Amino acid sequence: MLYAAKGECVNGFDEEIKRRIRSTNFESEIVFRDAGLPGTTLEKYRHEYPSFRQPDPDDIMVLNDTATEVATHGRALAVGQVLFHGGTWPISQKTGTFLPTIYTDRVLSTTLLPSVAAIHANYHNPGQIWLLSVGPDSECKAIFYPPEGQLAHEYEVLISAGAKLQLDEKLDVGGMVVITATLT
Repeated sequence: MLYAAKGECVNGFDEEIKRRIRSTNFESEIVFRDAGLPGTTLEKYRHEYPSFRQPDPDDIMVLNDTATEVATHGRALAVGQVLFHGGTWPISQKTGTFLPTIYTDRVLSTTLLPSVAAIHANYHNPGQIWLLSVGPDSECKAIFYPPEGQLAHEYEVLISAGAKLQLDEKLDVGGMVVITATLT
């Protein structure tokens, strides 16, 4: 993860994660095969929703439908499961500091690969890599997209709307801020 934050090559690390996923029953337990089917809500979300701008009314409908799909078909993640996200952690307007706790108001796109989060972090200003660990009290659900198709390289995991993220630590790694948080 430190290499991803510094923008260095992490292919070997990513490949090891992929190898371990393939050698377990992770995919059979959490992959939602219908997520990648053309015309489905989850496929529309993945290909049509531009996550790097404010949503318009059509986007809001896709977001709401996607949240319903994740709530209906998602599964619990194992305690300790680590996920990554590239984004910007909200800051208190009053104090200018990172909020200690946030709740997602829509599904949260995460990945199993730190390199993907590092790339996505660069789309934001300021860009940050979030390292999320599933806590013992987590009630959120998740959908793992099938590891094939156009965006299979992202190893994307959608987290249900309403997830609670507790800030654990903020680190500066090679000029990139890394947020560690617990998903509860």
